[in-house]
Formats: sequence, C-alpha cells, structure tokens
Amino acid sequence: MPDINTWSAIGKGPLYEMILSYDLVGSEGKLYRIEKSKGITNRAKFESLHPDFILIQDDKYYNAVSVGLGCLGIIYSVIIEVTEAFYLKEERSLASWKSEKINLIKGDVFKNNFHYELMINPHPGKDGDHLCVITVRNLYQPNGSENIEEKRRKPFVELLARINRKGIINFIFNLFKSSSDELIDSTLKSLAGDVFINKSYKVFHIGDANYIPSYSSEIGFNMKDNHYIDSIDEMLKVIEKNKIEKKLYHSAPVALRFVASSNGFLSPYVWPGYLYGRDYNGQRYFRCERNVQCYRKGYVCFAKQNALGSIQLSKCK
Repeated sequence: MPDINTWSAIGKGPLYEMILSYDLVGSEGKLYRIEKSKGITNRAKFESLHPDFILIQDDKYYNAVSVGLGCLGIIYSVIIEVTEAFYLKEERSLASWKSEKINLIKGDVFKNNFHYELMINPHPGKDGDHLCVITVRNLYQPNGSENIEEKRRKPFVELLARINRKGIINFIFNLFKSSSDELIDSTLKSLAGDVFINKSYKVFHIGDANYIPSYSSEIGFNMKDNHYIDSIDEMLKVIEKNKIEKKLYHSAPVALRFVASSNGFLSPYVWPGYLYGRDYNGQRYFRCERNVQCYRKGYVCFAKQNALGSIQLSKCK
C-alpha cells in the first residue's frame, strides 16, 4: 500500500487519502509519524509511549510524504481507514459522442452514479460521429435469495481477451488496418447491455483485458469549464488526420475516466479528468498525441508498454 501511494495511484480518487497515519524512517535513522493537521494520534499519550518518535501533524508534511516517490524516507507502517465491504452493479450502454457530450456538460452523470466512465471509438463512423460505451457502477444491496457469485460478465467478451494473449486479435488488426473503425465498433457493441453484479473489487477488476500486450499513454486535462471536452475533440481530430495522412490506426477505444484531484505535492493527478488510450502504432503514435497534450495544456501522466501478461509472468516463477 505505501509503495503504490508514493507515486499517486488512483481509484475513484487518490488512494493515499485512505491512509490516516504514516510511520517512516528518515535520514540518520530518525523515526517519524506523520499525519494531517487534525490527525488521529493523541500527541501526549503517543510521545509518552514512544519518546524515540517525532510526531508531525501537518497537512504540508502529509501531502509531501503521501506522494514523495520514497524521497522523504522509508515508510514501513500505515494506518488505513476502510469501509464496510459492499456490492456494485455495473451496467453498460451505447451512445454517440455528440449526444454524450451534452450529458457531460450537464454533469448529472457524475451526481447520479457512484462511478462513471466512457469508452470512445477514436475513429468516426460513416455518419462522422464516434460510437461510445458508457459504464456506470452503483451500490447494490443483494437480497437473500440471490447467488451473486454466479453472476459474471459476458463470457464471449472475456474469451476474446483471453485469445488475444497470444496476439490473435493483433494479427486481425494488422491484416485489416483500414477497417479499425468497424472492428472497434463491433467490440463496443459486444460490451453494451451487459449487467454485472458482484463484490466491489471483482466489479472494478476488468478481467483478462489486463493481460493484453499494448502500448498506452495517459493524459490529464482540467475539467474546469469543460476544458477536457475540447481536448477530446482536438485529440479525435488529430487521430483522424493521422489515419488519413500517415496510415496510423488505433486498435482500441480511448477511455475517459474521472478522478478526484490530489493534494499530493508530487502527484500528477492535480486535475480530476483523464484520457487513457491504447494506440496501435506504439511510440510513433504517442508522439502524435503529445501534440494535443501541448496544445490543450494537458500533461502526460505516463506512457508505458504493457507486455507482461500471464504467460510472461509464469516464466518468472
């Protein structure tokens, strides 16, 4: 937990905000407990029991340590605030980008759902619009007669992801590059209508798609004044231009997710809106998308090659 928080891992928001207290070893072997200004530790009792510790209850220190990349010391113990286990109901539906933009501007999709995200076909259809899949996840209270453990996502979709571990779908995209828009449309349509109910961590786990080898980049944009919508429109224009002029194609949707901003001093997630896209031509395409990042005052959170799937992991044993 301390490891993923020091580089600002996120869920619905910064995961480090679950941590109420850090114990760490600083320079010269000094021991520290660091908390927010209104920390949970009783100072008088703590200092009498642990005179070898330095207790710091200050928001500035907390935000520095929470996303400090390990620079401020070795975190060896944390106190985490948790909630009761809960269930989620996941529903997916189709929409067009033009129509969904209106809903995003209104903002009701954020108010009415526990979790909302969007996947967009980066290539337009014959009507010039982009097909989308909307995913909403909301709290669910099962009744006593339901067997939640038997509920699963669409098995065909999971099968496709499993097949592609061996690069079969990559081969199909290589063979039919010019049909990428239709192939992605078909993929999105296969996801629509799916309803999945289970424990929260099983719903948030997207399954075999995690093991698909791919290049990906994540670009953050400010949500103020719907700035991010203009950024997506600009990115889609760049993608289409590169498709026509340079024969560069995407093989996966662009995913848009919304995350609460972070107070961590070194966190890249200072704005609560993010674009996440996997591209077909790897690093060359990432450089093209960077033009959008610079033009729209976004920033690259990270770029990576996801190549360590289950087969590669098995070889590490």
